[in-house]
Amino acid sequence: MTILKKDKTVKENKREWKKRKISIILVLISLLMMFNAQMLTAQILIAQTAPEEKSKRPGVMVVPSTSTEQVNSLGRVTPATTPSISVEIALINACGGYTTEIGKDLLGAAKKKLSAAGLKVREDSVVKPMTVSIWRFKTYIHYYPGDEAAYNAVRNVLGVGEGVKDNTLFKGYMKVILGIDVVSKLLDDGGQAPSIYLLNATGRGDAPMSFIEDLSDAVSTLDINIDVGSIRLFEAGKAMGGTAETTVVYYPVGAGDVAEKLVATIGNGSAKVLDAGDIFVVLAPDYAEEEFKAIPDWEPRADETYEIIIHKTRFIIEVKDSNGIVVCEFPISIGSNPDFADKKMVGDSRTPEGDFTVSNIHSSSEWRFKNIDLAYGPYFIRLKTPGWTGIGIHGTNEPYLLGAPISHGCIRLNSKNIVKLKNAVKVGTKVVIVH
Repeated sequence: MTILKKDKTVKENKREWKKRKISIILVLISLLMMFNAQMLTAQILIAQTAPEEKSKRPGVMVVPSTSTEQVNSLGRVTPATTPSISVEIALINACGGYTTEIGKDLLGAAKKKLSAAGLKVREDSVVKPMTVSIWRFKTYIHYYPGDEAAYNAVRNVLGVGEGVKDNTLFKGYMKVILGIDVVSKLLDDGGQAPSIYLLNATGRGDAPMSFIEDLSDAVSTLDINIDVGSIRLFEAGKAMGGTAETTVVYYPVGAGDVAEKLVATIGNGSAKVLDAGDIFVVLAPDYAEEEFKAIPDWEPRADETYEIIIHKTRFIIEVKDSNGIVVCEFPISIGSNPDFADKKMVGDSRTPEGDFTVSNIHSSSEWRFKNIDLAYGPYFIRLKTPGWTGIGIHGTNEPYLLGAPISHGCIRLNSKNIVKLKNAVKVGTKVVIVH
């Protein structure tokens, strides 16, 4: 290193320092360009590596893509260009009543397929895949608005799934509610002939027997090849979206003739294709006979004092009279947090547990939620829940989602049933919410 001479003028010294600064800057720029060139070369080599080799490299995740891999002119595989999708999935089997009956592990099959596609299923001390013993026919995929790519990725893996934009979720976090329509996509039915499941969602215990009697009479006249004795009966009113709005016969492709004859036997309703291996007859309050049109067949007495018991994990409201006798049950939905725990903080989408009372009864027909009409049904029964505000029992514009953890913390029930419950309670009525 040359030392500046003292005998040089100040001007000359400054000029020499300036030249040296420029030289140093040029050297640094040259080194930086060499480093970037090496990094670019490394990236090109990685990009030209076959997918099976990339998967062995630490920190490199191979994510499946809808695009097809191609071989370039050098004979190297060009990997799919779809970017990695970072997502965490809370997985809920909402057709546990059905999968338990057929002895199939739907959660395991879904988790295996999603994981194989590079999509993370939450399974830790806070959130775990869970099965709810209800009968959901459709699969719903809840995702944060803006996470459409993640939604499409999950739907492509499962083969079905109606998207629901959910502002209560966080970006990169999804909730997948598995229905019966995904069973045939993930599980092999072994080529067995379809079974018939009769789901009683009328609110009346005598409805199934009436249908069975009608069907027995119709077997010969309608030429239906059905073994009436093999029909499997389930009380679904407490476990499939509440009391269903309309009677439906869901049938697999190829069983349309049988489904139409079943509808004719019922006297009303409709037949709908469901990509599943079995036939499902859902009896609703519109079942043809007059005595089955109530939801359910109960009206509160003006001279009686009632107590309300809400069972979170059973998804029902019990109405008890002054003698402690359960006089009516309504199917419900509760807070969407899948851990079913007691409420811990504002915004956690949990339903609080404890002994509460009715603090007010509002007419909510004109209320709107995110510009949605009748989101709260005709009435909102507000509860006095110390420590929390805004908790209540109300109707819904989505009765098909009852019987599952789906709300922000309130208790939802069929809008026709909230009218009955409203007539059974008053300010001060005791409401107990248990796990």
